[in-house]
Amino acid sequence: MNSPQQITNNRQQRVLDIIWDDGSTQQLPHATLRAQCKCTVCQSQRLLAGTDADADVPPPPAPAADIRIEEIHPVGAYGMQLIFSDGHERGIYPWPYLRSLEMNASESAIDSNPPTAVQRKKSQMLHR
Repeated sequence: MNSPQQITNNRQQRVLDIIWDDGSTQQLPHATLRAQCKCTVCQSQRLLAGTDADADVPPPPAPAADIRIEEIHPVGAYGMQLIFSDGHERGIYPWPYLRSLEMNASESAIDSNPPTAVQRKKSQMLHR
């Protein structure tokens, strides 16, 4: 399994710098990591807001631009828990998931608001 050799929380630039055991490096913005939290609360909000047009569930708010990772806690040998400045601390980030978030520090946070069912239907109709 590919795991990190070194993880540095660059609070000033708001990025997590990772050096993997294969020598590759990765920079993940704090806002991206917060927006892509895999905890059940965040995933449920994204799923409900994006799949049920009748659901009265708002999508999770986009993280503030000044969001920071305050603490990092190892979780066994497979990942880490991140504690954010907005108080969110439920997400566990497994190494393969972090690896899948390939991007550089200049990219902004990934859009955490998936299209609604109505938007997807419109898109499907346009592409027929």
